[in-house]
Amino acid sequence: MLASFIGVSVSKRVLLVSISALLGVLSFPPIGFNFLAAIAWLPLLLALKGASVRASTRLGVLHGLLFYGITLSWLTEVFVASPMMIIPLVFIMASFTGLFGLLFSYTGRLYRVKWVVPVLGAVMWIGIEFYRCELFILKFPWMTPGVGLGPTALTPIIGVYGMSFLIILAGSLLTENRFRKWGCGVLLLIIGTLVFWGTDAESGEKVKILALQSENCFLEGYLEMIDGCEEQVDIILFPEYAFARDVRKSAHTWKALTKLAEDRDAIVVVGTRTEFEDYWHNTALTLTGDGEIGVHYKNHPVHFFDDGRPGVEAKAQDVKGLKFGTSICFDNDYEGVVRRMTADGATFFAIPSLDAESWTEREHWQHAELFRHRAAENGRWMVVAAGSGITQLIDAHGNQRKWLKPMEPGWMVAELPVRTTQTIYNRFGWLFAWVMLIISGAWIVYIIVRAVHILYSRSGKLS
Repeated sequence: MLASFIGVSVSKRVLLVSISALLGVLSFPPIGFNFLAAIAWLPLLLALKGASVRASTRLGVLHGLLFYGITLSWLTEVFVASPMMIIPLVFIMASFTGLFGLLFSYTGRLYRVKWVVPVLGAVMWIGIEFYRCELFILKFPWMTPGVGLGPTALTPIIGVYGMSFLIILAGSLLTENRFRKWGCGVLLLIIGTLVFWGTDAESGEKVKILALQSENCFLEGYLEMIDGCEEQVDIILFPEYAFARDVRKSAHTWKALTKLAEDRDAIVVVGTRTEFEDYWHNTALTLTGDGEIGVHYKNHPVHFFDDGRPGVEAKAQDVKGLKFGTSICFDNDYEGVVRRMTADGATFFAIPSLDAESWTEREHWQHAELFRHRAAENGRWMVVAAGSGITQLIDAHGNQRKWLKPMEPGWMVAELPVRTTQTIYNRFGWLFAWVMLIISGAWIVYIIVRAVHILYSRSGKLS
């Protein structure tokens, strides 16, 4: 049956696809062997080499089914009422790998200049990946080669999509006999970026943030946790949805929070809602003892959930001489919100997040990876307060410096430097993925036009 689906001999190509999917799975949490991501997609590219367009498409789909089906199996815990929803979702994800297989195979048959195929292959991968992750209606930026590899020394220049490009380029070059030396060179470059991954200590102005981790805590419970911290802090950071209703509409809660800010001489960032007559926003509310200072409305609500109307602005909060970002949970899965806040002057990030306990610890660790990439791309320290974890401190290189054990209520104090310099990625490196998307789109249009022309010519000859 499998042989019939693929359209080629099962043994070699399916084995290569299976190995590729397995290596990809191992590069992500809970295993988390990040270095494997550098070579995980090479067996897939080897399996596609020389295969027909139809077979390559099916091999791509098979890879996606294995890879996404295993890594995202925790989705059955998210859709408890209808766990079978994971099947169409995984098929949709796998279809993008299938599209890459189709385009990669067609390009290989079209061009005799062999260096074009690896380069165009890497371009098409990023074009498809960027569209799937950032623009598609079910956009989901988890489980890409660059995310699996983890932040590197090149992340502040070309970002996570740029690292995916290098991984696919290296693998594609290694499949061509004449260009294997170049492929080894790119692979060594990738490995080198891991070896020279920054971990340096930083001096200068620092802020202290008290981050709370609790999913089912009421006001009194949070205040009790805060009382357990005797240190003087600059910011008290609550998780996303710490308060399920708009705190400004509860006189008791609002008085308690402003009094907390006044008594502790601290800024309070709290996850709540901003409620209007016909709609509401998932909100990171920044306040002091004098009252409300600023809000950030979540730009990227979670799919399939009642997570409020999307916000459109991504600006830094400017409070008591500190300028910082308050991107919310899923905002940090995508490259734009943190980048725009940093460009607006954010010198560090205090992030409310959720990650529900019912979504399993595996989901928490996988999601925690996205924050690391955003920190490294923009060169900013981050503190994340998550309802059930992972509450963590991330440095400007994407290293996880400190964290709380998931699924258990608790708190931690994190000290982080203030940074004002902008990375190359924040200035213009983020445009790389857009350029790849435009080139890929143009190439797909060319292929379609060419195919239509061929069909028209053949039909004319037959008539």
